[in-house]
Amino acid sequence: AAQLFQQQKAAEAAKAAQQQQQQWIRTQQQKATEAAQAKRAEAVKAAEAARLAVQQRQQQAQQMQEQHKKAAQAHAAQRQAATQQLYQRQQAAQQQQQAQEQARQQAAMREQLAKQQQPQEKGGKGAFPGKGAYTKGGPYTQGK
Repeated sequence: AAQLFQQQKAAEAAKAAQQQQQQWIRTQQQKATEAAQAKRAEAVKAAEAARLAVQQRQQQAQQMQEQHKKAAQAHAAQRQAATQQLYQRQQAAQQQQQAQEQARQQAAMREQLAKQQQPQEKGGKGAFPGKGAYTKGGPYTQGK
């Protein structure tokens, strides 16, 4: 009876040890699974972070490109406006110069015409300057 009792005790102890071992194995497997899931989640987070970083760099590069493009367009427009303004100033100066030259020529022509149309009575460059042809003291009235 004592031997049977000892065998039963040994069997129970072996069964308990086996259950404990199986429990330990399950716990280790669960820990390994959780660790693998955590590593997988970490890898997914890292990949997402890398993707976001690349996307952000692309957006920044695109924004810089657009800013450069806008700056270049503004500079070109400014340069074109300055060129247009310079051209207009040159045109205005040229027109003013032409108008002054034309006015000077017209004044010279009027003066020339006035000299040509000046009656001899008022005195001219003839043989008797200062004496008109038919005025007192002129060539046609000397003997009278």
